[in-house]
Amino acid sequence: MKIKHFILFLFFALLFSHKVAVSQTISPMTITCVKVEANGDVSLNFEPAVVTGNATFNGYEIHYSNNINGPFTPYLDANSSLLGVTSTSVPIPLTLPNANSQPYYFFTVIKYTAVTTTGFTDTSDVVSSIFVQYSSVNDGYSNLSWNPVRTPLLISSSSYYKVNRGFTEFNFPPSAPNSVSDSSSNISVIDNLTGKCDDNVIYQISIKDNSGCISKSNTITETFTTPGAEPPIISYATYSDDYKKSRVVYSPSVSTFATGYIAYKLSCTGPAIADTIPGYNTTVYNDYDTIIACNDCKDFRVASFFVCQSFTAPNPIPFLKIGQPSIFNNIMKVTESFNKCTYAAKISWCPYKNWSYGLGGYKLWVSKVGELTNNLVATLDSNNTTY
Repeated sequence: MKIKHFILFLFFALLFSHKVAVSQTISPMTITCVKVEANGDVSLNFEPAVVTGNATFNGYEIHYSNNINGPFTPYLDANSSLLGVTSTSVPIPLTLPNANSQPYYFFTVIKYTAVTTTGFTDTSDVVSSIFVQYSSVNDGYSNLSWNPVRTPLLISSSSYYKVNRGFTEFNFPPSAPNSVSDSSSNISVIDNLTGKCDDNVIYQISIKDNSGCISKSNTITETFTTPGAEPPIISYATYSDDYKKSRVVYSPSVSTFATGYIAYKLSCTGPAIADTIPGYNTTVYNDYDTIIACNDCKDFRVASFFVCQSFTAPNPIPFLKIGQPSIFNNIMKVTESFNKCTYAAKISWCPYKNWSYGLGGYKLWVSKVGELTNNLVATLDSNNTTY
């Protein structure tokens, strides 16, 4: 063969092999979304496999594992189930051990025949079902964490997870106002349930793909106990002979979601509710002896509350979530006796108790009947309750 003819032969051989190489494209089906169903099964969405030119699509396989590092088990193989190259709109349900108990990992491969070869493509990206976990110490906060669909996320995926929250009174999935977050780029979140009512709370994590499908996690239902509002601090308790009433003055609760207060009086059988006082800024309670106290000292304490809306059929009735009450404070009921022989008056009073910073002592004031001026006659330490 002449050199000229050999060069032409080599040129056409290279040209032909180049046309064969570029005339076919083979890539696996891309898993775009992984949805955990209520029963723990998994549904997958796909972008179609790409098989062009002189290659022929012969089928696909789905492999799964409960460990990202494998080993992976074929769930569907190319010989048992074929999927058309463009049939991607309907998710494929996979019955697995239980994706409600742990995450599962998936990839696909496709089987093809080319001009000179028959085999499988490389695997697609490995993606995971989302498994959300919950922890709480009943302090009013839910701690949620979950695994990503993929690290990093698929190019077609949104960058943000949505955290949905519902309660047993509502239908789930919850409506938008019950969403904790529409834009969590993290894989954990702390949900503040302070001010909510004791209930079963439901969570689910989701993330959108630009193809239109949505990956969804398992749903978890947990019972939480929300602490009540912090108690107000009693400033003082006193008694007015003119109006025959006890008066309790306190500061508002530091829990700004409180909507009112409960006043208690200590009766002979224990603390009894004396009154319900609506209004966060209502910070005075007047007691007109609606409950008989066990002694003249009349001990009072106050608790904060907020209103819980109930949606339980058939008769939804709001109820009060009452927090821990304050410590007891008492009025200083004064008694006196007069000795006509010695012209001595003995004054006794209830010891005041439970001031936040302790009791400094007492001052005794005296006035004559008809006089408007009180005269200080004694300053006593906190251990004295008579004069």
